[in-house]
Amino acid sequence: MQVAEIAVLLEAAPVDHQKRCALAHNAIESGRWPQAVCGLRHAAAEARAWADRVCALAAHYEAETTALQASAPPAPQ
Repeated sequence: MQVAEIAVLLEAAPVDHQKRCALAHNAIESGRWPQAVCGLRHAAAEARAWADRVCALAAHYEAETTALQASAPPAPQ
């Protein structure tokens, strides 16, 4: 990956991860690979955990919507 692409990717991080990604970017630029790996993996794990929770919430409300639609009386014709 090109240096410019790395910068764009890390700068596009969600707000909660921007500081961690900025530190990882600095570590990449200064050749501190283990620190970069640690920061990037941690940011990815947190984002993944958040995404999993959001998907579960969406599934819950999708099920609620389906149940509500199934219990609704038929529309008059």
